[in-house]
Amino acid sequence: MSAWERNWQMAVGPLGIEGAEFELQKHPDSPVDIYTMKIKTCGYADEWSRCKFVSFGSYFQPWGPTKLPPYDPKQKEVYEMAIETWLKNVTAATARLEGEIAHLVEPEEEKNSVTELIIAPASITMLVAKQAVERVGGGLRDMLIVCARSKIFDKPIVVGGGDGTGHGTPNP
Repeated sequence: MSAWERNWQMAVGPLGIEGAEFELQKHPDSPVDIYTMKIKTCGYADEWSRCKFVSFGSYFQPWGPTKLPPYDPKQKEVYEMAIETWLKNVTAATARLEGEIAHLVEPEEEKNSVTELIIAPASITMLVAKQAVERVGGGLRDMLIVCARSKIFDKPIVVGGGDGTGHGTPNP
């Protein structure tokens, strides 16, 4: 069983993943490591469950000596700064899952315009920060970090999660 194959909970997240509970499952018959989400609860369950995540990289980027406290919305900035610092050390060799979801985008309404719904792709990158968050009562646990972007060179919308913790902008 890999570091990805477990139950995850997202306290905060982009594109309807806020509050989601899911399990990442590896496809057993694939020649490359491909994962899908078995959704328990999620705002956009159809979009996320259709996404196929391909494994890249060869090692998990160490978190570092300063661990995050258990998630509290009041600590959002602490999480954001720590994750942004950690992401600066992520390279192409860092273990990650990458996929793409299609989601609905409502364009800004203008006077006398017809309202349209646009289906837009978003590139998703998932990373595991090993032993990054302190557990209530002692010990450390991993944190799932989800980056979403709609343009290749956009700054990603970064959220963290796993076992009910996370941070990020819930409505990008």
